[in-house]
Amino acid sequence: MAKRYDEAIDVTPDTEGGPVAFLWRGRRYEIDQHLTVWREAGEWWNGHGKVRDREYYRVLA
Repeated sequence: MAKRYDEAIDVTPDTEGGPVAFLWRGRRYEIDQHLTVWREAGEWWNGHGKVRDREYYRVLA
């Protein structure tokens, strides 16, 4: 089972916006495969102006 980390990372996107590499804890990881992708809606019910959906990737690096 994978462990979830709630830490910010720097992502290098491809021309379509998908990740090809990321920098985490000072080390660069090349992404070998996208295992799954999903999108979650922002908190639109709060009514605080702009709401941004987030796209999440589970990857093999």
